[in-house]
Amino acid sequence: MLKAEGIVPIQIGSGTIRNQLPYPGERVYAGSKFILSGDVQKKMPDLSGWSMADIMKLADLEDLKLVTKGSGFVSDQSIPKGAELKVGRTLTVTLTGEKKSSSEGASHAPSTSSAPDSGTSDKP
Repeated sequence: MLKAEGIVPIQIGSGTIRNQLPYPGERVYAGSKFILSGDVQKKMPDLSGWSMADIMKLADLEDLKLVTKGSGFVSDQSIPKGAELKVGRTLTVTLTGEKKSSSEGASHAPSTSSAPDSGTSDKP
């Protein structure tokens, strides 16, 4: 359902989903990441092409210390894809003006939908 609206769901970890960003009821935009945080086996995703806003959501949700270099979209990350995520770890990302493709990327056109609560949508 989210992908059909241009919203990219990213699951960090497995087990029970304990938190999410954006929060239920918040406005989301096509191309933005909808991050779901499980309670075990949390692994770093490939951040290539992620926006600053999405990186900030991930850092906030997973209690990472964020250091950024440049502007634009992520072209390099200090914690490699698949590495274990630990609270308090420093994530340094390099951003460049060009968006690099990732398997989780999309455009940034606005959407009229709101973040779903418990997997439901406010659309009829």
